[in-house]
Order: sequence, then structure tokens, then C-alpha cells
Amino acid sequence: MRIRIAKLLAILLLILGDKSIAAEGERSITADDLVSIRDVGGSTLGTAASLGAISISPDKNYIAFQLQTPNVAERDYALAWYVIETKEGGDLWQIGDGGEVIVDPTKVVEIGGHMLPMTPQWSKDSMWLFYMKQIGDSVQLWRSNRDGSIREQLTKNDADVLAFQLSGDGNKVFFTTAIPDHQLSAQLQSEADHGFLYDERFHPDKSNQPLGRNCETRTGGHPRAVGIERACDPPLWVYDIALKSERRATGAEAEQVGVISFWPDSLFTTDGRLYVRGGKEEREIFLENEDPEKFRGFNPPRRLFTSRNDDILRCPADECIGYSRSINEAWWRSESNEIIFLRADGASHSMSGLYSWNLDTNDVRTIVTTEGRLGACSILEDRAICLYEQWTHPRTLASVDLATGNIETIYDPNPEFSTIKFSKIEKIEWEDEFGNPTHGHLVYPRNYEQGRRYPLVIVTYRSRGFLRGGLGDEYPIHLLAAEGFMVLSHDMPQAFSRDAIISNIGTAQFKENYRRRSALSAQERIISILNERRLIDANRVAITGLSEGASQTMFALMNTDLFAAAIASCALDYTVSYYAHNQQGRAYRRLFRGGAPQEDEYGFYSSMSFSRNAEHVDAPFLINVSDWELQNSVASVARLQDAGKPVEMYVFPGEFHVKWQPQHRLAIYRRNVQWLKFWLMGKEESDSVSPGQYDRWRKMRDERCSWEEEEKPVYCEAVH
Repeated sequence: MRIRIAKLLAILLLILGDKSIAAEGERSITADDLVSIRDVGGSTLGTAASLGAISISPDKNYIAFQLQTPNVAERDYALAWYVIETKEGGDLWQIGDGGEVIVDPTKVVEIGGHMLPMTPQWSKDSMWLFYMKQIGDSVQLWRSNRDGSIREQLTKNDADVLAFQLSGDGNKVFFTTAIPDHQLSAQLQSEADHGFLYDERFHPDKSNQPLGRNCETRTGGHPRAVGIERACDPPLWVYDIALKSERRATGAEAEQVGVISFWPDSLFTTDGRLYVRGGKEEREIFLENEDPEKFRGFNPPRRLFTSRNDDILRCPADECIGYSRSINEAWWRSESNEIIFLRADGASHSMSGLYSWNLDTNDVRTIVTTEGRLGACSILEDRAICLYEQWTHPRTLASVDLATGNIETIYDPNPEFSTIKFSKIEKIEWEDEFGNPTHGHLVYPRNYEQGRRYPLVIVTYRSRGFLRGGLGDEYPIHLLAAEGFMVLSHDMPQAFSRDAIISNIGTAQFKENYRRRSALSAQERIISILNERRLIDANRVAITGLSEGASQTMFALMNTDLFAAAIASCALDYTVSYYAHNQQGRAYRRLFRGGAPQEDEYGFYSSMSFSRNAEHVDAPFLINVSDWELQNSVASVARLQDAGKPVEMYVFPGEFHVKWQPQHRLAIYRRNVQWLKFWLMGKEESDSVSPGQYDRWRKMRDERCSWEEEEKPVYCEAVH
């Protein structure tokens, strides 16, 4: 059924109830608002690089995408495939069910728990859409015709489909598969009967059974990890659309097809170049080191190039060069001699810029630069179709006029966000103690009063696009601002010039803990700046984070007394965890982190391990950890508890590095807000997340405040 966009938005508003039909900007944001966000193009919680995935039909008339809708009550997501017309005011309709969320870290690709942005593929005649779908424990290929009247399963393979691509003539689908479940089970059971060999398949910090192996890729030769259910070079299959049959590919077919990537438009490296896939082979688009003699580091500045006939053409403008894959998407504009490319702009990559490189005139033109975040674009004749996020609005499907740069919304899956009143946001750019650029988005408390000092919460470690909850989405930025906090969403410093000349990534990032010292010095500086501006109470500052953000949080707790409270998504003790890795894992850590813990050449372990620094930690510390990472955090919590420090940890089952289940994220949102209000404001809420939590927290506070010392923590003053 086709629905006009205006009608669809009206229907959504009615479904959402009274809270969403208030006048624009009248109500505050809630935890339910955040956990209910519908992600167009697929969710990318926990990823810094991708915004999702969309697919334009070959005739340029239709856009296909997956919509993911959370359901807290069902502890799951509803997935659906949609098609929308590219013309102005075009119709939108559902063409297929998306099946179940693929989150297992050994399913399809090795991930950390974030839901994969699935990329559909169109048939050459723009009549069919092909996609992967999981039902139960099986991932297979499906297709729907353009109006959704036919939805059919194609493959019925014994194993999961990992990736696929249509043949050039459109008559076949090539796909790779994992090891069949029955074969894998038999292999594992046979080995289990006489004991598993403890080898590189083991990750004892996560499981007592083998989980995966390290492999060499066929492209670039870089090692990667795959699950035990996957072969290092997965078998290639062919599905014949006319015959409705599948078979193993011949050697000639495998040679012709090559490697099928799960992300067909991603950058890949060969001979020092970063190639943009999807471009025509005879007209490749690639990035190359600006000056290999000068920039010998692991992250050199790279310039945009292309090939035409036998010539290599160099993009001439400063906008054509960037660090850290800042130019990560580029496209040919129809058949013209023009390349459109997307760039992370600004000194610390805080903006998005869309540019045009005319090969005939060798001119580069700015189409648009925006504080919002653009990505996953496709190019039509006169506009780009992209996913687009803004500071106060989740991802939309948008159109960018290639002549004027005007950005217009094609489809907004979360129209109720226009009814929410957001507080003032100020982007701030500064440098760390080493001169590296960094930025943050300062979100003011709702109903901010000039001259009043507010408690500050720092959310790490990326800040781009919609200010949702930091990388991994556990620290609800706008909700904290609505509760009366000043919130700094901090994007960690970028050591571009250093990384361009130092070839050893371990030396660059871990020697004397450069990376964490850089982040902490940036946070110390911005706290000082905000204090001088009389915006914050410097005695009431908290730090939070997941992944690298958790490492920054732990480093800060062990190396400064600047923070009055903290929350992290794990509490890895690096000294203990070193010995919980297999032989290859330990070799990797010795290479990049200055040896084993007992050697500690770089001083990494001495500054990053709670087992060595528990006595230096005074701030109340909350940990929301997945069961996947529990073992990594046990030693830290035990050491802090033994030292009598205020610490509490909650464990979330069925989660990985990034927590994907909506009911868990809702509980984490609420608990994090309650923890910060308790320690920084001295406030308790009537509907606590967990029974007895305030009794435990009061006991922690009373014990901590009974210590004999000249200066009591600020939360002692609030109560006593």
C-alpha cells in the first residue's frame, strides 16, 4: 500500500499519542523518546564511521531502505523494507519484512553488538529488490518486487548467507556462506569429546569455548577475525534466478567475482591506495598519500585521485586532502566528467562537506558544508540522496541540491521530535595540551538561568550528528540537559600531524599513554574554560563513556581528582585482561602497548589498571556491563570494592560490546540519570530503576563521607 509522506507523518503522530501532538517545542524529551527512535537505513549504534545504508534503483526513480523500529515490551526491533519515489512528494510503501535483527558477533561479520546496516540491491530493470533476512537461526537471500506484492525466499542453503552481489547480466546472484550448522556442531562435538586445543580460536575473556580464528584476507593481506562458524575464505555460491536453483560456483566464476564485501561501497586498501568501491573499474576513485617521503606514519594525509584512460588525475584543492579517511565517500555524477565527494570538514572533523570536482576544468566547488552529518549518499542527475542527522533531530532521508546545496527532507521516520523543546547548543573548538584539535557540543540545561553554575556531565568520545547518547548510545545527552545538567558531548582530540609521521600505532597512541593523556588534557582545559565563563560548578563534574570512552573514564579516575562521579560501560583492567587473551592476542598487545604488563615499556599498564591504582580512585563509579564483557570487568570491581571505594556494577544478559536491546538501553538511560542526580545534585527519584538502589547509594555516600580528610567530596556537603 502506497502512502503519501504527509499522510504517513500524520498517522505516526496519531499512533504516538497525546505527547506527540503537542504544539511544536512545547514538551521536554523523555527516555521513551530516545529508546523509541526509528532508524532509517538501519541502526549504527556504536559505530563512528557509518550512518546506515540506502539503495537507489538503476532508473534513479526509487530509494530502498530498511527501517528499524524498537519495541521495548517485546525486547526486540521490528524490521521492514521500504521503497520511496525520488520525485518530490513521492509515495512511500513497504515491500517486505526485514526478519530478525542480526547482532551475534560471529554472524555475517564480526561486530561488537551493533545492528548491521543491511544494504539491499536492485535488479537491472529496477523491478526487484534483493536483501538478506534472518528467520530463527538462518540467514538467507530474499527478494521483493517493487510494489511489494511478491515477497519470496530465494536461497535455502544449509549455512547462513554472509554477503551477496548480483551478476553483471542480472540473471544470477553470487553469495558466500558460513559453515553449515550441522557440520559445525559435529566438528565441535567431536573435538569437545577429547578436549578443545587452547589456540587462537579462544577468547577466554569472553567464553570458555572457542569463538573464532584469525585469518588473512584475500584483499590487502590484513588479518581479520572470523567466528568458528565461518571459513577464512567462505565458499562462493550461485543462485540462478530463472531456474530458481543454487549451486557452488565454478573456479572460473570465483576468479571473476573475486571478494564479495558485506559493505560493497566501503574503502579498501591495495598498494598503499584507498579505493572507493562501486566506481567503474576504468575510472577508479582512490586516495593516496600526499607525500610518502614526508608522511611515513600509519595515518598520512591522503589526496583524492582518479584515472582516465592511462592518465592519473590529481584533485587540486585543499578540500581534496584529509586525514583518517576524512574523504570516505565519492561518486561519479552520471556519465559526466565530475566527481562528487563527501568530506569530514573542520579542524577536528566536526562538520560534513559535499564537494564537486570537475575533471574538464580541474576546479573544485563547494556544494554544501553543514554542522549536521551526511552519509550513505547516492547521486542523481541534479541532487544527492543521503542520510542526514542534526544535533536535535535523528536521522532522516534527505535530498541535497547539487547546484545550490539546499538540504530538504524526503522522509522523516521520527516526526514527533519536532514537538520537543530542545535547549541551547553551542559548538566549542579548542586544543589539548599537545596542540591537537578537538571539539564538543555544549548542551545547556533546559530553562537555563544566566549566572547560575550547573553540574557538568561529559559524554565521550565522538560527537557528530544527532546528539543521542555518545558512541554506543548509553548517556542520554538531551535527557540529562532536560534534567538540569550542563552536558558536554566531547569528540576526542585528533593527533593528525603526529599520526602522519609515526609509523608504529602503538608508539603513537600508547607510549606514556599519549592517547588518554590527550583526551584528559582536553577535558581539563574545557572544564577550566567553562568554569571561567561561570557556566559550571567545577566541583560537580562527571565523566562517562563506552569503549574508548570507558578507557578515558577509567584513566581519568586513576590519574586525576577532577571528577565527582563517573559511569562506564565496562571496567577493563588492562593488566589482568592481558593474561585472559590467547597467544596471538597477547602478542598484539606486546607489540602495541610496550610489552607485557611486567615490562610496561610505555608506562601503559601502570596508568590504566585498577589493580595498580585503586587507592587513587575516589569518585563514585557506576558500571553497566554486558555479560559478553563481564569477565573483563570483574577484577576492577573486586579491587575497588576491596579498597572500600564507592562502586556498583549491573550486568546485562545477551549483550555484547554495544548493547542493542531496547529494554536494556531504557534501563541504562534511567539509571545513569538517577546516578548522576544522586551524586551531583543530591536528588532521588520516586521510581528508582532497581529495588534498594538508593539504600545502597546512601550507604556508599555515608561511608565515603565518614573518611577523615580535610576536604570532603562535594556530595558530602550536599547532604551533611
